[in-house]
Amino acid sequence: MINFTTTASAAARWRKDLPMLFFIGNETPGSADTFVSQSLDLALTLAAHEVPARVLTLNYDRLLTRTPASGGAAALALNLWDELQKVGQLKKRVLTFRDLNLGNKQDWWINLATQEYRPGDRRFAVVHTIADSPQIDYVDYYARPDEIRKRDFFDRRGFRSVSQYLNTNGTVEQEIYWDVHGAPVLEHYFEPVPHQAPQAGMVLLPRLGGREMVFPDMAAALGVLATAAIAETHASGPATIVAQDAPEVLAAVQAMNLPRRFVFAHRSSLTQQTEDDALWTHVQTLLAHYAGVIVPDQLLATRWAARTGETIRVAQFPVHATFPATALTPLAKRPAASVLTYLDADPQGTGLKALMTLFTTLRQAVPHVRLTIYQPQLGAATVPTGSTHPGGSVQFISTPAQWREALATHQVYASVRAFPAAAVIISALAHGLAVVAASDHAGAWTPFVRADENGVVVPAANSGQFAAAVKQLVRHKKALNTAEKTSLALAQDYTEQAVIAKWQAVDKAGEDDGNQ
Repeated sequence: MINFTTTASAAARWRKDLPMLFFIGNETPGSADTFVSQSLDLALTLAAHEVPARVLTLNYDRLLTRTPASGGAAALALNLWDELQKVGQLKKRVLTFRDLNLGNKQDWWINLATQEYRPGDRRFAVVHTIADSPQIDYVDYYARPDEIRKRDFFDRRGFRSVSQYLNTNGTVEQEIYWDVHGAPVLEHYFEPVPHQAPQAGMVLLPRLGGREMVFPDMAAALGVLATAAIAETHASGPATIVAQDAPEVLAAVQAMNLPRRFVFAHRSSLTQQTEDDALWTHVQTLLAHYAGVIVPDQLLATRWAARTGETIRVAQFPVHATFPATALTPLAKRPAASVLTYLDADPQGTGLKALMTLFTTLRQAVPHVRLTIYQPQLGAATVPTGSTHPGGSVQFISTPAQWREALATHQVYASVRAFPAAAVIISALAHGLAVVAASDHAGAWTPFVRADENGVVVPAANSGQFAAAVKQLVRHKKALNTAEKTSLALAQDYTEQAVIAKWQAVDKAGEDDGNQ
């Protein structure tokens, strides 16, 4: 049985015949992609408004550290790799040692210690344990004293997970992935090997749903597993799939025999690439194979739609920005030449150095400029002392209360970040601030900055152009009024109500497409 954990109240509230959103993504080591964690956040937000949603994760690499999913989030998430490992009955592990030359086979119980096995005078196998623990990491099998021909890897529970067959120069010729009861799940051939004829890398997933099924690769196996999970969770209702735009995820989604499948370019990852033929080929491929493509910005959707001739849908993850609780003072009536900025973890001091360089240039062009630097990670006790210079002043803030006050009393939000911090920039927009960003990744700022309306993006190294842009804004009341109106309008796309409404529209669009 493949299923999500659901509470009694959730089961009562969400009928299986109602539409449901399923987000599917993968986490990889060292990646800045936060699709899984943001999907869990979105699912919780939707649940609070009685909009049913679930999150499926792949975790091909079986990370030791995953996005924490506890409490309500745990009830909305399912890891497909874990489900794949559960196929069949768990049993105590027996390591099988195989002589690749002679074909002999012998079994031993391993006592969870590093050991070397020498039948007679010949080294046959070496068991490697994880340092300072009884956990087996991998086992090397030798054809000759210094020639490793097979390597078995084991998961955290002690079950064999992957076998590699190596050629005489140490490169991998074949990989076999195993489930916990010793049945092959995936066979990947790099080159033909003497002891087994290649079979084009087929996948065998034992007895899923009472049937024995064959798939072209591991991604397809997980895709079919995802389909089974959705069918058991949402048997009679329409399901809309929202997939991360990543190759391994799309390979799994391709194997899902469901019509309502969308691809979400949630980080504007495609917008940060050069818009060349390869990009548009990718977009056209997505549009040809899926029900649609979702992007987080209307301007981007309009541009893509004009280029592709297809409808591009718009939706965002929640950003939990700070929105004003009271009426705002117009920008033109706030303290003149007031500039607010945000600086996150900066261990090398490069961000602060860039800000001070910009301030030095700015105070020469804009008299009495006031730069406020928000550093929430410092805490109230460690905030640097502000300073006053001829022509301007710098102050530091670190608490949420100071941040809320600063948002309502400054005219311009300035940034030296290459990519925007979404919650911070949307908080600035929600308070009507104009935006000037020093970045070489203008595409990343597209959702938040409309050139000649609410601000501008200038090259990162051009402090003179940065200062000129700020000067142009703060010295002209008309420019401030235009910027304020545009920023406030852009912020409305990111309210919690707007986020929920857009995902409901995606689900409705999927329902319409699926019923055609």
